[in-house]
Amino acid sequence: MKKSLLAVFVFFCALAGSAQDTHYSQFYNSPLTLNPALTGLTRGDFRIGAAYRNQWFSVTNNGFFKSPYSTPSFFFDVPVKIKNDAIGVGALVLADRNGVNGFNSVTAMASVSFIKTLGKQKNHQLSVGVQAGYTYKGIKLQNQKFENQFNGTTFDNSLGSNENFRSNRAGFENLNAGVLWFGRLAKMLGMYAGGSAYNLTMPKNGVLNASKSRVQIRWNVQSGLDILVSSRIHLLPMGLYMRQDMTDELNTGLGMAVDINSRMVATIGLLNRLNDLAIKNQHADALIVYGAYELYGVKIGASYDVTVSKLKKASPSTGAFELTVIYIGKKKAKNNIIFCPMF
Repeated sequence: MKKSLLAVFVFFCALAGSAQDTHYSQFYNSPLTLNPALTGLTRGDFRIGAAYRNQWFSVTNNGFFKSPYSTPSFFFDVPVKIKNDAIGVGALVLADRNGVNGFNSVTAMASVSFIKTLGKQKNHQLSVGVQAGYTYKGIKLQNQKFENQFNGTTFDNSLGSNENFRSNRAGFENLNAGVLWFGRLAKMLGMYAGGSAYNLTMPKNGVLNASKSRVQIRWNVQSGLDILVSSRIHLLPMGLYMRQDMTDELNTGLGMAVDINSRMVATIGLLNRLNDLAIKNQHADALIVYGAYELYGVKIGASYDVTVSKLKKASPSTGAFELTVIYIGKKKAKNNIIFCPMF
């Protein structure tokens, strides 16, 4: 009975959350979901990466890969150099399972950017990017449990739900855009700052009875520093603010990267996420513990969201685990004109 009620609770949480875009705690390791202007902004000939987010996997005891909330994604991008500038070209596929046997979405996007090198010393870059693609959303109604199917003891799927849904699926085109600046302010100091907007066409979201609702624009601003405190140690303060409709969040944190040698880098970090700043009801949502290791162009990052909000009272296992893998194909030559923020 408790599992059935939890399934219903998570299902309606999925409906409430379906209006929110998916995003990662390791936003710095998922460039094409953070800002289209990051397309092609890599030190190598190409970049390929994947991310997987798994939330509440132990709440329903369904197993790690059958959690009520999971978000895998895959991306690829490459800079095409034109003298001191470059055109970035990339693609992204992102899937989201949101709710027990319930809400699913798949998004495929293509992106392009123009990266302009600035300054007499060529130590600044300005990138502008756009992203276009298609999103499919759907809900498996046959696996859901409704009030009219409760027989007093349990839920009976043979009973009619008496619900009249207009549609259980929707698809729409979408458009995103962004801009980002990165500069080497001094030998020991680099900085980046940018912003992006998603769902610029505000497409109709026709899942269930929400045929007249539209996907709201999500915009974000991000910034960070790369402070070289010694020949091998970097301090990486960073921040990200996002808002979509009346929902917003602020991520701030500090990382430390150690250049073990020219081919190995180890990173640790701690971030804090706050919610609902816009409606003056801000509260701490999670502490994010992060670690990464890079070797021969392969970077593996792992993080865990430690829930600190009131939601932790529902279950001690309401956190989220993320795993990211990025490979940067390096050039043999050392005259690469693209340099990018260190995350």
